[in-house]
Order: sequence, then structure tokens, then C-alpha cells
Amino acid sequence: DKLTRVTAAESTMSEDEYKKLRKELESDYLALFKKTVAMHELYLSRIAAHSKLREDNNFVVFLEYAKDLKVRSKNKKEISGGFFKSMTKKKKVPTATLR
Repeated sequence: DKLTRVTAAESTMSEDEYKKLRKELESDYLALFKKTVAMHELYLSRIAAHSKLREDNNFVVFLEYAKDLKVRSKNKKEISGGFFKSMTKKKKVPTATLR
């Protein structure tokens, strides 16, 4: 792994060797990033081409939303709070009317 080599050998290699190895690492990272972006574009194109999924409101909002989408998952407290709230919530039972 080049990253491990750069970190471990930083103090023992010459400045030119270090710069070369670092440049290779940056190049590898950029290539991997571009490949990942291309794969995501292909994935989104396939969803957009699907007859049902392209009409999904969440998908349309995702594609058209101009600002950053800030999404975070619920933390443990929020998850457990929601669970207990649902367990203690009184359920309305439909009543039948007799004639």
C-alpha cells in the first residue's frame, strides 16, 4: 500500500523520492475518485431510465435540489426514544356501531 509506504518511509527517503511517491499516491486517489463518480453517474442514469423510479418524488428532489443535501442518521437516543414512544402510544381501536 503506497500510503503506508509514504508514511513509514517519509523520514528515510530523499525529498525527491518522497515527492514522487506522494505524487503517485495522489494520482491513484484521483483515478479512483473519478471511477467512483463515473459509477455513481451510471447508477443515477439507470434509475432515471427506469419507468417507475424516475417518477419517485424523493429521486426528483435529489436530482433537482440546488443546495447541499445534509443527511444524518438517527442517533441511539432518537431511535430508542421513538421505539418507546410508539410502544406507549395509545392506539385508537375502531368501534363498531350496532343498529
